[in-house]
Amino acid sequence: MACTEQILRRCPLCLRDSIIGHGWRRKQAHDASHDWIKYRRGLCNLCKHALTFLPVFSLPYTHSWANQFLDAQKVRQLSLRSLRAYAYDLLHLARWFKNTQHSLGRLNQSLLLEYVRHQLEQQPSPTPQTINHRLCVLRCVYRFHYAQEIPGKPLFQRRYTTRSSLGYGRRQTKITTNLGRRYLAGPTRNCHP
Repeated sequence: MACTEQILRRCPLCLRDSIIGHGWRRKQAHDASHDWIKYRRGLCNLCKHALTFLPVFSLPYTHSWANQFLDAQKVRQLSLRSLRAYAYDLLHLARWFKNTQHSLGRLNQSLLLEYVRHQLEQQPSPTPQTINHRLCVLRCVYRFHYAQEIPGKPLFQRRYTTRSSLGYGRRQTKITTNLGRRYLAGPTRNCHP
């Protein structure tokens, strides 16, 4: 059994499209028949990083898009705590994808709004900070895989600056906690910012 001929070209280390084929390898399957699985190897021409491309049925987790993103963040030497937080957010997103039959490739601003609504309907409802963090991770994953922003007109104000309610202190950049209440009321309302 062999995996597909197609390999990814974007290197998770240098983030450039510089991966070339670097041969085939075999590994033993962990099933009753102990078949051999043939898989591809890749090599980045620029940073000389070697990569393994396992077939989807052989991955430890079936969400390769999430694993590729987490691997790239690990290469960036993020702390284990940050990687764990990203992994939990991606797991939540993957479960939503599975339940709604959506995928990362079909994501747009209206699906992003649907994802926020889904989170607000959960009991207990997550905090605005949790929802904002999940949206930030989702945007980062999309940019990582597609090298562009999520398609469509943005429905949420992304960032704003605040001062203490007492009027002193330095200005801090925050991510919105309002979550666009006008848009969350439902799809039947025609509200425009």
